[in-house]
Amino acid sequence: MVNVSEGRRLKHIDAISDLLRTEQAVYVLHRDIGRDANRTVFTIVGIAREVFSSIERLYLYSMKHLDISKHQGSHPRIGIIDVVPFIPIKNITEEDLTLMVRAFSKRISASFEVPIFYYGMLSSNHQQKTLHDLRKRNLEESIGKTIFPDKGTSKPHPQLGASCITVRKFMGAYNINLSTSNLKDAKALAQRIRKSRNSSSAQDIDLSQVKFLGWYVEEYGCCQISTNIYDLSTVTLIELYRYVSKEAAAMSLAVMGSELIGMIPEAGIYKGSHSLDQVLEELGLDKVRSFDKKTQILDYKLEHLDWKTN
Repeated sequence: MVNVSEGRRLKHIDAISDLLRTEQAVYVLHRDIGRDANRTVFTIVGIAREVFSSIERLYLYSMKHLDISKHQGSHPRIGIIDVVPFIPIKNITEEDLTLMVRAFSKRISASFEVPIFYYGMLSSNHQQKTLHDLRKRNLEESIGKTIFPDKGTSKPHPQLGASCITVRKFMGAYNINLSTSNLKDAKALAQRIRKSRNSSSAQDIDLSQVKFLGWYVEEYGCCQISTNIYDLSTVTLIELYRYVSKEAAAMSLAVMGSELIGMIPEAGIYKGSHSLDQVLEELGLDKVRSFDKKTQILDYKLEHLDWKTN
């Protein structure tokens, strides 16, 4: 998933889609456009060397047409090409992909003079382990002083800012809608969940790999509990939805469906005997925007790709 800090100008979003894809080598499986967040998540899949070339074209385009210093949006960010996680799917090991990503990061940082921060399993600095650790700081004030890029200069690029890169397993970007437009209530609920994650009430669910944030989305007219699930093998969407529902009810709030950003493997949605359609209905993934299981569940898309074999 390539996270780009542009979600309002369709001409740029379309241009990026076009430059990312190549015939039978890189496919743009899905793009998730958030106007209030001013952010688009492009889910791409392809042959590794071709994927690196596509993203390199994205840096070149962004340097010419986009500018982080003029960016406004509700989503935290440190750059135009803000987050680029690489996920091994098949025919490549995590170890081999890691070596390739490190070499790619070195090349990108040198070519475009943009700082590259590793996060998650790629990070060797515990102070930079998560995206949250990086985003909570003022980049201009802290880079080269309290945080140091893994590759490149200790000065943000004037148009591009900086980028966060990792190799990881599948994760989920998932938001749960609340029956309130009061941001204080949403933030209080997020704080309650963070505090209660290790309590006896949460003993049947593993929230250790989930980050929670309460925010207001003007486009939807409601607040959400925004979550990043860093390892979908630890908790499914339905487990998380039910847990947040219970915690919201304790504050006299209700949940009103949810929103999936980008794509997700089916195993990250639920496990058990229920049918997929039953679970999707309970999650209410179409309450604030459209949802199509054939375009947003990874398993459906991968079945029909025609890969270049030479």
